[in-house]
Amino acid sequence: MIRDHARATLAFQHVLAIKEERDDGFQKKYRSICLKLPTLVHTQGLAPALHFLTARGDSGQWAILPQLCEQLEAAGLVTPARGDRTRHLLEQVRAADLATLQALTRETQRVLTWYKRFVQAELREPDDDAAPGGPA
Repeated sequence: MIRDHARATLAFQHVLAIKEERDDGFQKKYRSICLKLPTLVHTQGLAPALHFLTARGDSGQWAILPQLCEQLEAAGLVTPARGDRTRHLLEQVRAADLATLQALTRETQRVLTWYKRFVQAELREPDDDAAPGGPA
């Protein structure tokens, strides 16, 4: 399977699980972080951005962390987690050398592109239809 297709497939499964299993408030917070996280990683760096999420104290925003860990495991950049994926991801990012951190950041940005696209499509806000180019 092409790597980008694998990223997209897993991201779509994650977003659909949030859509089907979580309430609207959780979905809204998850959507918000999926839309903002790519910029946060770009401007602040991977480790600070991920640790910022854990400091926020909101499970709707934390939900992306174990999903990112699963994606990075699939890419072979993070060792498979035994237990808490969020903690494992944070430890792996903190312990990474420069080359590994750069690879983790690039892969995270590629993955987050898919999450952003899918939350825009699947977890639409009511006012999204009023946006230019939306259904009339």
